[in-house]
Amino acid sequence: MAHAAMAQQAEQAAFTSTYFIPFSMERNALRQVLEAEGVLSATQYRMLIELFFAHPGTIPQSELSTLLHVKPNVIANAFPQLDTLMFTHRRESEQDARARIAAITPQGIAYVNESEKTLVTQFRITWPPRNENYQRLFRAITHVGHSIDKNIPPVISATHPTTHLIAALESIARPIEEETKTQSGYPIPECRVMQRLYETHMPMRIGVVANQLMLTNATATRTTKALHEKGLIQRLAHPHDNKAVYIALTERGEREALRVVNIINYAGSKFFWDRLGEGHMITFTQLNRVIVTIMKMQRQAQEAAELSNLTSID
Repeated sequence: MAHAAMAQQAEQAAFTSTYFIPFSMERNALRQVLEAEGVLSATQYRMLIELFFAHPGTIPQSELSTLLHVKPNVIANAFPQLDTLMFTHRRESEQDARARIAAITPQGIAYVNESEKTLVTQFRITWPPRNENYQRLFRAITHVGHSIDKNIPPVISATHPTTHLIAALESIARPIEEETKTQSGYPIPECRVMQRLYETHMPMRIGVVANQLMLTNATATRTTKALHEKGLIQRLAHPHDNKAVYIALTERGEREALRVVNIINYAGSKFFWDRLGEGHMITFTQLNRVIVTIMKMQRQAQEAAELSNLTSID
């Protein structure tokens, strides 16, 4: 991939760090639901969703790997649990005995229907229905996701809105992340931290970076440690606060971050902007401000909650 081509694409349509936020919101909400249920992993649930969309049809097991942008061995290893739970049924292909064809069972359909109810409750917390900013984001993403992933039946938007949202977001996120990781050679969290530091051009506290990118503190700490070991960031101390650790790009880090930013923008153009109709493109270019507003609201709510717990030390 030519650097000049990526730079030209980047100038046309930047895919900034804020556009990754809805992916994190969806994944965090889904993870909380699946961990509470303790039945399926996120990958297994996404597999079940695709089979649910295809019902009463079937999907070749190899095609699921392509649809979900997941390695074939990951799909193969995830199926036994789905089969054991009788959520899916697989049979040999009539054309090739080595190939497997998968379908969702009535038990699998029942599980998706029941999980939708739980997901609605969790997503109402993550995407408050009475907040217009969240709902604009919700509507735009589901519409665009459907235009990208033709396997999503239109009726799903009405009957299973959160299931639709998950599929829509992942159909946008996975190709962009896969392209970015492959072309840059860095894990996605490292790419996102470098992207954010390049956007701000200033030192940032690790906790602030984690909050802005919606990364867990553990992921942010692990990621910054890896970047530091690679010589891409430096750690800085505050003269009046020994506990405050800041991070900033090194000279080499600046060059690598620019390369990563161009790769992300190229991937965003290739797998997102270029696939949108004019109306959806206008909607999404406005969403940057909406997402920033949402993040600001979340930070204010968190700060208010922390202040409410203050006690006197006099």
